[in-house]
Amino acid sequence: MARQPYSALTEAPRRRWLSKGSLFRTNTLSPFGGLALILLLGGQTTHGTSVVINELMYNPPNGRDDLQFIELHNIAETSVDLSGWRFTKGVQATLPEGTTLPAKGFGILCRNEASFESHYGKDIPILGVFEGKLSSGGETLRLENSNNVPIEAFEYDDRAPWPTSPDGVSASLERISPIGDARDYANWGASNVPSLRRAAGTPGKQNERFTPTAPPVVESLELIQEGDDIVATTRLRDGVSIKSVALHQTVAWTGNEGSPQPLSMRRLSETTFHVRFSPKEEQGLLRCHVIAQKTNGATRRFPSAESTAPEVSRVLLPPEKPQSIRTIHLVNIEPFKAPTYRYGIRVRGGPESAPSRGRSAAVVTDQEGNRDLHDFVRIATRSAGFKVRFRKGHEDRGMRTINLIRERSDRQVFAEHLAFEFYRRANVLAPHSEIVRLVVDGSPVGYALLVEQLNESFFRRHEKNANGHLYKSVWYGRNTIDRHEKKTRPLDGHHDILEAVQGIQIKDPTLQWQYIETHFDFDAFAAYYAAAHCLSNWDGFFNNHFLYHDVSEGGKWAIIPWDNDKTWGDYDGAPQDYSWYKMPLTFGMNGDLPPSTSIRQRFFNRRMSPFGSVNWWRPPGEFSGPLLANPTFRKRFLAHLKLLCEGPFSSASFGPVVDQLELALTPTIEWDAQVRQQNTEQAKILFRSYLQSFRDQLDKRRAFLIHELKKHGY
Repeated sequence: MARQPYSALTEAPRRRWLSKGSLFRTNTLSPFGGLALILLLGGQTTHGTSVVINELMYNPPNGRDDLQFIELHNIAETSVDLSGWRFTKGVQATLPEGTTLPAKGFGILCRNEASFESHYGKDIPILGVFEGKLSSGGETLRLENSNNVPIEAFEYDDRAPWPTSPDGVSASLERISPIGDARDYANWGASNVPSLRRAAGTPGKQNERFTPTAPPVVESLELIQEGDDIVATTRLRDGVSIKSVALHQTVAWTGNEGSPQPLSMRRLSETTFHVRFSPKEEQGLLRCHVIAQKTNGATRRFPSAESTAPEVSRVLLPPEKPQSIRTIHLVNIEPFKAPTYRYGIRVRGGPESAPSRGRSAAVVTDQEGNRDLHDFVRIATRSAGFKVRFRKGHEDRGMRTINLIRERSDRQVFAEHLAFEFYRRANVLAPHSEIVRLVVDGSPVGYALLVEQLNESFFRRHEKNANGHLYKSVWYGRNTIDRHEKKTRPLDGHHDILEAVQGIQIKDPTLQWQYIETHFDFDAFAAYYAAAHCLSNWDGFFNNHFLYHDVSEGGKWAIIPWDNDKTWGDYDGAPQDYSWYKMPLTFGMNGDLPPSTSIRQRFFNRRMSPFGSVNWWRPPGEFSGPLLANPTFRKRFLAHLKLLCEGPFSSASFGPVVDQLELALTPTIEWDAQVRQQNTEQAKILFRSYLQSFRDQLDKRRAFLIHELKKHGY
């Protein structure tokens, strides 16, 4: 059904629109020339019309693309007929006959009318619904009138110098001056960022960044250390009519952001200002911003208070000695957010319970002692460690989110890292992992396992489509949906994983294989299950992995390992020397039965699994069961397993990896023992015993697998 045209019954309050002054390099007007031009043209902008693109919500947080909108604004004293106006680039939309925009009025084009009204209310005028969606990475928008005459065309971006908070943080992209050039990043700002991650903005009303006179444009702020002093230099686009430029500096540290202290900056040239100062504190994070003011009172703060990084920062810490592994120092400026658990299961508050921005910091020091400051990160406590979320564009080695984990058992830290390393060598898509030294608020904690979080940056880093559906398989839950926590695109639901589970349960093996071949990256699944068998990863079939569905044309299902702490012969109740090598090749497939146990074992052995057998046994997973039982898939799985035993899973191939870990971590083991006030020599002996258990697995688990493969003709 065609949408009825919008025509407002009442006019919005009148507002004064003044000159853009010296804000822009192109089409610049004098402070009074712009006002005269508006009066002369009867409310028209410099591109000859009174209607402008005034606000964009191009990347709502939490995957809520249904909340995208474009706001049009009429700055004239009379209404404008928008009949037949259309967007021809970016999105597609044509306004119906009879559509008008009242004097000083606002109108919205949204992606989903019901979602927009549910979130923002029903009292905001909606002009229409556009087709397609706004790009989260920036693109060109083009608006034309009914005579195909361009009204406005410009390209926005999600990267600096454009405002960064509208890119999934919560803010919208707001035009500062409606008569200013839309192509100029300096004429756009971010709306106020709420404390929690939720789509914000000002649809249907005056922008929060609106200013009646054009503010100065600050292009950069640089902090350079010279001895004990800091030299701050800022550059403006235009130095005309500048009244003052002040640097506001503070030193933040654990639990204290400090109070900004203003310092007047001296003019070096028409557009360059600087100041030299010595921070009062010797340890902390120096944070600075600039406020520039024109003679007419218009001001601009750089960086913006709504930016993802509202300050320019430097580290004030003593130099560190080179180490054999990296050191990560977490600085708790705000309280670390702690998760809530109920009955041992994490209670998730939903995406809108997450903070919009972080106030804490992570200082990463490489093996040569070079520091990399990641300020304004979000840090939350997690089970046995921390989760650190970096700002977009300021990732750690391309990783947007990392987990820093201190496992319950020291061996599990090394086992999980070596498991991820083996998966990667087995050509299985897997997150990055490494062992690091961890310091929190100036106090050494000890070594920790760093594991990359699976998210969009992970898939982009591996040159994969980042817009698919990611599910985490968990052991709890009553049904398929409960046992697969959706991590991306929540509004799309679980329909695809329900279809996949049903599809691989086809009884006819030939038809089942046709479904698998069409919808699954079957070689990737076969490689994963083969590597899991090498590692005796009993907990990686039923749960403890991710499933990813590439929803692009021709995209297929993939599987990614996760939570590999109990591998390499470990399980609850495992022998103290981890000498468990005989997980059968039938494990994980439909038809696999638990090892037989005596009545005495069932009643008196506390190491029984919740499924009534030995503690490492689990029933087949919803994916592993039918896949590993399919005859064609099973041949591929066994072939992959044989290749791994002939190559990566051997002392000759993977033994040097264990040796290198011993060489790199021995100094850290000594440091860790001192931090925990333990005997250094005993700590090194225990460490070497763990490494020997990994070497034993390479020999004895491999020998068992080769023996079993021969039984199957491989």
